Amino acid sequence: MNVSGRPPGWALAVVALSFPALAFAYIDPGTGAYVIQTVIAVVGAALFYVSRPIRFLKDLFRRHLKRDSSN
Repeated sequence: MNVSGRPPGWALAVVALSFPALAFAYIDPGTGAYVIQTVIAVVGAALFYVSRPIRFLKDLFRRHLKRDSSN
């Protein structure tokens, strides 16, 4: 709960999405493939952008350790 005593907006969204109403909707195969493609692209981009800083930090520590061990 926040200061006003109301639950935050994300909590309301979770509750609203937890109890779906019946929807007689059709999702064609192209839409499903697009959703899968989007998920794969997001995961790939996240891995790329997370691995770059991790690699930079590893290289930084390796250089620092090599300099310390040579002394």
